[in-house]
Amino acid sequence: MIDSLTGLLSRPGFDAVAAEAFTKTQRAGQPVSALICDIDAFRGLNDRYGHEAGDRALRNLAEVLEEAIGLRSAIFARQGGDEFAILLLGIDLEEAITIAEGLCEACEARALIRQDPAAKFTVSVGVGTEASGASALGGLLKQTDAALHRAKRAGGNQVSPRPERLVGYLSARPQLRKVRTL
Repeated sequence: MIDSLTGLLSRPGFDAVAAEAFTKTQRAGQPVSALICDIDAFRGLNDRYGHEAGDRALRNLAEVLEEAIGLRSAIFARQGGDEFAILLLGIDLEEAITIAEGLCEACEARALIRQDPAAKFTVSVGVGTEASGASALGGLLKQTDAALHRAKRAGGNQVSPRPERLVGYLSARPQLRKVRTL
């Protein structure tokens, strides 16, 4: 249930613990947010720098995720390939977007190859949040995955929350430069 490359939970490990954590957090009247992210142009990164660099990018992303989440209650997993899921327990939309922004910035700042500082990677992040008593985990993850695909279609290296959750939110926060509502 542990991914051997990143040391994070694998998809089956995530599935085994996330549903129960989601339900407990919802019953406690707290929000639950999800982030789904993947590395932009991962295939091209592998083709240009080799699979070792691709593996390094996956390990770096796992490290960035752990650093960005810090001491917050969360469940991390490598879902497969270059896709990662994070369930943020007791975290509302505003904090989830701030975390996602930090992920984008931290990944963009990391060099993959010491001899080539231009060898960098970026990520796209979908964000979803459910208030207490809302939907099931599967619905949250499906909508968050759709938000990820909107970020990818818009060119990557950005955050895309579920649009219906953003009424008036972004106009009051111009500092969130990577957030798109496509």
